[in-house]
Amino acid sequence: LFKDCTNLKTVEIDCDVEEINEDFFKNCTSLEEIEIKGDIKKIVESMFEGNKKLKSVKLTGDIDEIVKNAFKECTSLETFEFGEKTKVKEIGESAF
Repeated sequence: LFKDCTNLKTVEIDCDVEEINEDFFKNCTSLEEIEIKGDIKKIVESMFEGNKKLKSVKLTGDIDEIVKNAFKECTSLETFEFGEKTKVKEIGESAF
């Protein structure tokens, strides 16, 4: 669990993931970049909430669902990139 971690700048996940706990990366105030290369079933509520320095998200695997508030208050987000073959089944209301 990295909630409230102030030194984390980059997250890279290279494997398939069923689900990561709610608030897992919430309020990581130095987090700037996220890359998830594997498939992920669900980006859960508030997973990245409050990461005000987050600039870039890259998802190259398939995603079943991005739920509400997953990226809430990520006010510096400039780039949200999906891979060429990425499939997203559902994006929840207010996910961003």
